[in-house]
Amino acid sequence: SADSDYEAYELRCAELEKLNEGYLEEFDEWLAATGLKDKTIAGHVDNVAFFLNHFLQYYDALPMEEGPAHIDEFLGDWFIRKAMWSSAATIRQTAASLKKFYKCMYEKGHVGQADLDEVLSIVKQNLNKWVKAYQDYEDYYSQDFPF
Repeated sequence: SADSDYEAYELRCAELEKLNEGYLEEFDEWLAATGLKDKTIAGHVDNVAFFLNHFLQYYDALPMEEGPAHIDEFLGDWFIRKAMWSSAATIRQTAASLKKFYKCMYEKGHVGQADLDEVLSIVKQNLNKWVKAYQDYEDYYSQDFPF
């Protein structure tokens, strides 16, 4: 039934959030070891937590390992429409956070080299497109519509 499907989805999301918590703790420690300021670290961790616990669970309960394949959709569309704080700057910051996160996950053995390469390549190829998509979205919705 639809109810049991939804319950299964909710259970899976709860499991993933627990796993993600561990990944985010590792990421926090990994960033701290590089000497970044606490505020900078907190920003990166928050950006990645939003991706893992909100976006990857929005349509389906997807694990962190499947994240790389969804970064383009996330930063090029979903983040722009769903995050009230989206801006050209927050798109760039979140892209940087995701690159660092997947580098950490690679170094800790949670994802493979191909996953890390995919993240780096996707960000490099699409960052300007994402910023332009944000600007187009803003331009469209900031126009004064006559009533």
